[in-house]
Amino acid sequence: MSDFARVGRRAVAELFPVGIGFFAGVLVSRAAGASTPWGLCGLCALVIGLSATVLSGEWLQSWLFLLIDVSEAFVMVALGDIVARRFPASRRPKDTVGG
Repeated sequence: MSDFARVGRRAVAELFPVGIGFFAGVLVSRAAGASTPWGLCGLCALVIGLSATVLSGEWLQSWLFLLIDVSEAFVMVALGDIVARRFPASRRPKDTVGG
């Protein structure tokens, strides 16, 4: 495998916890409403980080990659939660009869 392919594969492996973490943060915020429990965000980040570490094969080199992936995922889960709170889902006004 060329160096370019390895770098590209590594970049994709780092995008997994970032993208999925942000998406999970938005989903958790929407599901939990106004008071998102940070423990739930931490649990999501742990699952996402562990998945990213195992699926990318980084655990074969060192389990310290788990800390990096969990940290990335937690930051993105928190950011997704903040963005979802800042930009709430738009609500269509109800149709009025005879209005």
